[in-house]
Amino acid sequence: MRRIAFIFLAATMIISCSNDGRTTLDTAPVAAVVKGDAGQSRFSADDKIGITGGDYENVQYIYGEGGFSPEDTAIVFTDSNPVTFSAYYPYSGDAPAIPIDTSAENQKGDNQKKIDFLYATGAEASSASPAISFTGEHGFKHVMSKVTIRFEAGDNISFDSLKPTGFTLSGLMQEGMFDTRNGTAEPANDVTTSENLTVPISDTLETSLILIPQEVDAGGRIRVAFVGGINFFGTLSNSDTDTSLILKPGYEYSFIVKVSLKGLEIETATIAGWTAGASGSGTVTI
Repeated sequence: MRRIAFIFLAATMIISCSNDGRTTLDTAPVAAVVKGDAGQSRFSADDKIGITGGDYENVQYIYGEGGFSPEDTAIVFTDSNPVTFSAYYPYSGDAPAIPIDTSAENQKGDNQKKIDFLYATGAEASSASPAISFTGEHGFKHVMSKVTIRFEAGDNISFDSLKPTGFTLSGLMQEGMFDTRNGTAEPANDVTTSENLTVPISDTLETSLILIPQEVDAGGRIRVAFVGGINFFGTLSNSDTDTSLILKPGYEYSFIVKVSLKGLEIETATIAGWTAGASGSGTVTI
């Protein structure tokens, strides 16, 4: 009986002992379980994200089947106090200020993944609930803007004889900075002039670009090149009543460019995968 009373007393003392007088239980270290989704986008094997929260900053986690695992350092909880985490993709040692380069080389194929930045925030976790879940309202969202252009033959034009080979956009800033502390991408402060962005047109007659969110008062000037050295000109804008082109973060702006002898008719379409951008159209006589 005395042995039982002693054990009970010792247990009571352990449970009640804490720095602030509250009743607490010491917790053994618990490793975080990291989950994440990006809406209709999907992470691929070996994709890497950077996670920040509490005492951890830019901790690298790598995607595999079933979720993310630590590349080197693991996030570990030692008490039940909740910690709020944010994350971004793709991982970079330059965080929290990652340079952005949207020039033609990074618009090619898989190179676009380097500039398709994603950001998630608001995920809470602790030793009592160690799942850092970047899903649902806390899921990854696109930070950049996406512009998709599809070319179609209009009146009196056949792409069999007059095939578009490439196009050039002018008036847009191509360099900037992605801030992983708040998930914003902006043109670089020291870049004051735009550069021409020249890219080929695929056999599908559709090309997508990842661009820095920005506002171009005069619109995005487009020059479409055709076989034989022929060039047609037009302007990408948000509406037919306003010449400006406003690219917002997380939005996709999809233009259908119809080519005819009367000019370039520029319309918009809806493409799944990103948030639908503002509508717009315009006509330019050649």
